[in-house]
Amino acid sequence: MTLHMQLRTKKEINWRELCFGQKIFIKEERIVPQREILPNEYRVERLISRKLEKRKELMYMVKWEGYSVYECSWEPEAHLNQVLLNTFYTPEIDDSRLALSARNFELAIQQRLRGKHNTVIIRFDLDVFRHCFGIENSYILQSVDDFEKLPLHKNWHYNLNASGRGLKIAFPLTVKPKLHMKKVYISEKGTLEMKTVPVETLRMICAIEVCTFDQL
Repeated sequence: MTLHMQLRTKKEINWRELCFGQKIFIKEERIVPQREILPNEYRVERLISRKLEKRKELMYMVKWEGYSVYECSWEPEAHLNQVLLNTFYTPEIDDSRLALSARNFELAIQQRLRGKHNTVIIRFDLDVFRHCFGIENSYILQSVDDFEKLPLHKNWHYNLNASGRGLKIAFPLTVKPKLHMKKVYISEKGTLEMKTVPVETLRMICAIEVCTFDQL
């Protein structure tokens, strides 16, 4: 919450004119704009991530309801109620967000099956990750069954040709959630302003192996 402060300009006195009657040039007083008064209460749309500050205080990245992603902010744990904090590992995620996350994940898997690099970066909401896997750190997935909370297609983990031969993802695989604070420049009321926007990703490390239809 932004504090409203009444700022007062410093009055300049022309001491030479006061004492000797000599006029000197005095620059005009600078008018300090007042800070915008924001509403006293905010509603949290979702908790994106959290971190531990050097002073051992937990900070949460908050997406505010009704505000753009550019207005997300780090808030101390004391600013959030306990009911909200209790949902950090079990956030409520609607079906549309789950479907979007599943699609992004499938596209990344298919990219891995066509590529040579073991590491793939996936755009993925971190609260969806906690909803699906109940953890906020690196996670090792042992089998297809570990993805049961994501509405994935049956063939998401392999790619076959007409003869029934192809490639599939080898288990176990590792996924690591990561929050990046990206600097962007946007036009705001005719001026260029620098903002930071949270970018939520998963870093997936996995191998692939040759397979046939019978081996799936």
